Amino acid sequence: MENLCYKRFIGQISKKEIDTLKNLLLEKAVLFWPLSSIWGYARKNDILHCSLSSFYKWVRVVRPELFSNKFKKLRKEGFNTSRPNEVWHCDVTQFVTKDNIKSHIYILIDNFSKMILGFKVADSVDSSVCASLVKEAVFKYQTSFSKLTLPDLFPLINLNLSKESSFVHLMTDGGPENQGELEKVIFENNLPINKITAGKDVSFSNSPIEAINKITKYQCLYRQEIKNREELLKKLNEWIPIYNQERPNRAGRYLLTPAEIYQGHSVDSELLKKQSKEAKKLRYDANRVASCGVC
Repeated sequence: MENLCYKRFIGQISKKEIDTLKNLLLEKAVLFWPLSSIWGYARKNDILHCSLSSFYKWVRVVRPELFSNKFKKLRKEGFNTSRPNEVWHCDVTQFVTKDNIKSHIYILIDNFSKMILGFKVADSVDSSVCASLVKEAVFKYQTSFSKLTLPDLFPLINLNLSKESSFVHLMTDGGPENQGELEKVIFENNLPINKITAGKDVSFSNSPIEAINKITKYQCLYRQEIKNREELLKKLNEWIPIYNQERPNRAGRYLLTPAEIYQGHSVDSELLKKQSKEAKKLRYDANRVASCGVC
């Protein structure tokens, strides 16, 4: 990096920007964000402006240990939603705290934005906990439900649904936490929920929520010493707002957070172009007066 001539190649990232990149990685890499999310965070917050490929290149120079060459197998292509509240996913995952007590974390997400709509922590697998989670989310977000439009994602299982009604698909697995009380609450409260079982009613798996479970554990829970269930609840209450409101994700092409996608925000392309142009000018000015030690 020291051998590059800034005067001859004035378009390259400047020394000041490299220092900014290093500080950014020190701050965000410890949160175990993916590099793409760190890049999006830097751009949308006017911290650093460069292409994603350039960002990867310079991260490889300054922090090569952040890269992994593990083989990734090809995966079956899933379905695509076109708006929030089209499909929700619900699941429960286990976590054992340092006092050797097992807790069950119930999480509900929106497929389109990957926003966490709600969560609960319980001491057992219980359908009433899942039912309460779904019911609270419906009352909180129902005003933003969309009218059913065709072609629908799962037309063969929607034949009994009114085309004029607003509803959301709730995809779950076949576990006991997703039956009994959950189905009873949906029926008795006439909730606008069309419950479908992954791998049974449809061929798709419930992988979107499983991915969020993994993110929650590996980017938050496993990185900390969590003594008991009370502290587990506290950590989740701290981390989930960061995930929803600060951490850009792939659904927003790393420039929007889950909450921004869910609320219908879009990337301000003109502002990004303006900021990139200004950053480019500052880069040229900085590199023109910099010395590579040779020329």
